[in-house]
Amino acid sequence: MAMFDAPSLPIQVACSDTSTTLHVPQIVLRNIPFFESQLERWNSGGQLRVELPSGLGVADLELLLQQVVFGLEQAKPKDAESALRLCQLTSMLNCDASMVSASVSQLRNHLRRTPRWRVALRRRMRCPKSWATLPSG
Repeated sequence: MAMFDAPSLPIQVACSDTSTTLHVPQIVLRNIPFFESQLERWNSGGQLRVELPSGLGVADLELLLQQVVFGLEQAKPKDAESALRLCQLTSMLNCDASMVSASVSQLRNHLRRTPRWRVALRRRMRCPKSWATLPSG
C-alpha cells in the first residue's frame, strides 16, 4: 500500500500558543510509538491528541512528520534552535533509537556550524549539560 493511499487520521495538536488539527496518513502515525499506542487504544474511533510542551509548536511536529515521510535528508531543521526542538520532540514521542540519534546528529551539526555555540561548548560555558557532553562524530 502506498503511503498516501492509506487513510488519514486527524490529530488534535495543542501547544501553548495554538491548537490545530493535522490530518496524517495512518501508516505515518504507526512509525511514531506515541501515536501508535493511541491508535491501539482508540481503535474504535477516538481522536488522537498530543499536547506539546512550552517552546514546541505545530511546525516542529510537522517537521518530524516530514522526516518520517520523506527522510532525514529531505526535511532538515533550519537552525540549531529547531534542531533542539526536534530532539525534544523525538524523545517525547518515544521515537525509535535511530530517529532520536539522527535528531541529535542534526543538532550537533548545527552547533558545529554556529561559532557562538562552538565556543560555548568548548569552554563549557552556561549551556545545558547535555550540549556540553554531545558526542563528537
